Amino acid sequence: MPNDGRDSFPKMLRRQKLPLDEKEALTDIGSSPIRFYTDKDFLVQGTPVGARVRVFGRDFLIYDCDDFTKSHYQKKYGVSYFPNLTDRIRTPAVEPPRREVPPPTGFGTDADSLQSIYNLIPKAPKRDEGKLMDLQGKALRILGKFEDPAAQEDMDRKFVITFYLSDDTVSIFEPPQQNSGIIGGKFLERSQMLNPETGENFLPFDFQVGCVVQLNKYRFRLLDCDEFTRKYIESKGTYLRSQLYKVSPKCLCMEARV
Repeated sequence: MPNDGRDSFPKMLRRQKLPLDEKEALTDIGSSPIRFYTDKDFLVQGTPVGARVRVFGRDFLIYDCDDFTKSHYQKKYGVSYFPNLTDRIRTPAVEPPRREVPPPTGFGTDADSLQSIYNLIPKAPKRDEGKLMDLQGKALRILGKFEDPAAQEDMDRKFVITFYLSDDTVSIFEPPQQNSGIIGGKFLERSQMLNPETGENFLPFDFQVGCVVQLNKYRFRLLDCDEFTRKYIESKGTYLRSQLYKVSPKCLCMEARV
């Protein structure tokens, strides 16, 4: 059978007379054995199905036969009973072992680590070139803050979360605020992030105003978004503009305060 782990031997025994006693055939070298198998020797309790045949030290169980064999035994020996013993030799189905994906190696993205499982020499993960061309330069921009600030000074911190539609990557930028004591700038490098609730990469519609998203170990409450993001989410992705609605992180923070 396919994928049964056995070698595909083309022939196990060549066409020949099969002796009833293999010991007699092996010891009397040079002399012909006296007894050989005939079609009558396959009859056990009036039917060939269920008989055991010994072939040079190996026992074989006859569990079925073809229509020509059945017709032969019916005409010559009047056999009319041919039981079906297929279930006796059928191997019970075994559930295949579950293949678990090992944790990322830390080199590159999770998709890069996954390629080392599929190939001995890892290859670069395939990208959706059509999506990259159609959605190049288009991104969702959402204003957020810490849902669970660890310190008092973190309560007023604001972040611009950018979701790039071309490759489903996320980046976070913190606009600098005067007299806050915190230096703004890049908070999260652009990369693909897993949604802990679904176990898959974040999708555009996971970033809806009012929701809480977890990026790495930080939980952000989404406060506001730009006009392009609002129309894109409300239209379920059918709204796309050739030119993004340009808005600076500073303007987003000022609109949120108002």
